[in-house]
Amino acid sequence: RVDSPLMVEEIFGFIMPIITVDGPEDAVRFITSREHPLALYCFSEDQSVTDYILGNTTSGGVCVNDCMFHIVNPYLPFGGVGASGIGAYHGVHGFKELSHKRGVMYRSTWLDPGI
Repeated sequence: RVDSPLMVEEIFGFIMPIITVDGPEDAVRFITSREHPLALYCFSEDQSVTDYILGNTTSGGVCVNDCMFHIVNPYLPFGGVGASGIGAYHGVHGFKELSHKRGVMYRSTWLDPGI
């Protein structure tokens, strides 16, 4: 049931609810009616369906036609959006996320002739 407690909180573990929908529009309606998920799993052999779902939803990470492998790939950023977290980690993505780039501009003490 989509209104069960299992479907209200984020799931951390080896449970993956499978929800059947009437089509891509119904899937997007269901996904966007809730908080942004930490991960989105889309199973389809039709690229236009995948493009539609990815183009109309927001999530932390996405895995198409597989489960969880986007999390273990060190070359892909992983993290949440909104209530499921902020930022990304894994390799260089985590370093950049936790680093602060400080902009520094130097100017001459001479008067700018253009003024």
